[in-house]
Parts: sequence; C-alpha cells; structure tokens
Amino acid sequence: MLNQVAREGEKAVNGMGSSQIDGWLAGRVYVTLLWASLVVYRAYVLMMWALIGIPLILAASVDGLYMREIRKHSFVSQSPIRHKIGIHFFRLVSIVMVVWLCLPIPAPVFVAPSVICIMAFSLWLWAGNLQKRL
Repeated sequence: MLNQVAREGEKAVNGMGSSQIDGWLAGRVYVTLLWASLVVYRAYVLMMWALIGIPLILAASVDGLYMREIRKHSFVSQSPIRHKIGIHFFRLVSIVMVVWLCLPIPAPVFVAPSVICIMAFSLWLWAGNLQKRL
C-alpha cells in the first residue's frame, strides 16, 4: 500500500520541474515512504509473533511469581543479581525490538520470535527473584 503511494508520489514530483533539488526531494520522499512501509511491515510481523508469544510471556511471568511465593515461605534467599539481570535483559530486549523495527537492512526471520522468548525469560528471571517483602 505505501509502495504504491510512494510510486505515485515519485511520478507526481518528477513532473514538477527539472532542477536538481526537485530530483533530490523526490528521492527523499520515495525513500522515506519505503522506510515507513518497512517499519509497518515489521510491526505487523512483531504483532503476529506477539499473539503467539503472549501465552509464553504470561506463563513465564506467572511461573516466576509462583517461584517467588515458594521461595518466600521457605528459607531460600532471592538473588538480587538475578533480579537486576532480569531487569537489564528486559530493557535491552525492548530497545532491540525498537531498533529492529527501524533498521533499513534485511533481518533474519528468527529475530521476532527470539526477542519474544528472551523477553519471557527476562520476565521470569525478574519475577522469580523479587524481594520477599515488597
């Protein structure tokens, strides 16, 4: 859809004039629309994998919370280092996801599912090592 709009926009700008700035402007508009279509396409791919990955993320976070409850009533200490690693992984994965959406280079197919799996693991690690008393 955006590719068709980009082609129509290029045809319209090509008829504007013959100066160099018009050609440069037409090229920038065309490339911007192509990049926007790539971002929209990758967002749809990520949403498709998110629909499959939401049960995984929910199960991992609930399992982490149940592990926390079990550890809370036994004499096992939570690891603040693991908790911090889970927080940092979640932030890193969130940043990687946004960067992946905007990169104008080809990316392998397994990027989206691996991002969702790492996000689930980081939430499990984060929730499983929360403090005993909040």
